[in-house]
This record gives sequence, C-alpha cells and structure tokens, in this order.
Amino acid sequence: DGGAEADGEGGGDDIGEPMGEEEIHRILQLREASRKAKDFGTADMYRQQLRNKGIDVFDRDREWKARDGRRGIIPPEAGSIVCSLADDDIIGLVGQREQARRSKDFGTADALRTQL
Repeated sequence: DGGAEADGEGGGDDIGEPMGEEEIHRILQLREASRKAKDFGTADMYRQQLRNKGIDVFDRDREWKARDGRRGIIPPEAGSIVCSLADDDIIGLVGQREQARRSKDFGTADALRTQL
C-alpha cells in the first residue's frame, strides 16, 4: 500500500465529487499563467490540485484526462486572460455598452468596455 501516495497520485484531497470542466479550465489557465511566469512551484501546486481530483495533465499533448473518462484540450488561450463573466453577462454588458454609445454616453460606454 502507499505506492500511489509515494508518487503523488493519491496524496492530498480525495477524488470525491467530479470537478466540472469550467473549474478544470480555470485551474489550467492559472497553471499556464504560472508556467509562463516561470513560477514552477505554483504551477506544480495547480497540477497536484487537479491530480487530487482525478485529472491528469499532459503538457506535451496539450490535453487533460479525468479518471472518469472525460478528456479535453488545454485551451490555446490558457495562461492569458481568465474571464469570470458568464456568457449571458457578457451579452448583457455588450448590449448596455452599445446602448450607451448610441446615446453618446461615452463615459458609460468606456466604463462598460473596461468591465468587459
């Protein structure tokens, strides 16, 4: 016993409830940003966090695989900008910005652009 824990595969959190793909991508983006900044200790911490939830990362293949059979690509934009807005929120803000521009309320339009 303990073989999986010795190589880091079984330590830390239990796999428990499966991690959603949105959360997987969020952590992958944080990990990629850390790698880009050459903060490999933090990048390794994110990799371990994914591993503890049953997600293995394959950098060479730009792919992740979950032990429950799910898999996906590491997004090409990973490591750039992490967006915390939902699609519906973005659509709403873009609509508000367009309305402000039509009304020539450029201060509000600029503030909405910054928020986006």
